Amino acid sequence: MQRMLSMRELKPQDLRGLPLEAVAALAAQMLEHIASQARQLDLKDEQIQRQARDIVWRDAKLEKINFELARLKRWKFAAMVDVNCRGHERRAAPALPGHAAGG
Repeated sequence: MQRMLSMRELKPQDLRGLPLEAVAALAAQMLEHIASQARQLDLKDEQIQRQARDIVWRDAKLEKINFELARLKRWKFAAMVDVNCRGHERRAAPALPGHAAGG
């Protein structure tokens, strides 16, 4: 009696001379294996799609954070310039009237 080969070891010449019941059993095993692989591929596809959505969401969040950071930097720079301008005006303003009064 010949032992049953696994699907990985099976070659076309091994199918010749097999009883019909063995071929039918082998075909059923192959169909189940194919169905199992299809289910695994579907799960992988779902996982890939979920990861792609996560990446898009994270990219959008990063873009929003970078936009907010740039806006805060502009506000900080504008406030710094404003403080410097006011300080310069305070230093310059008393000197002018004092200078005019003293002269």
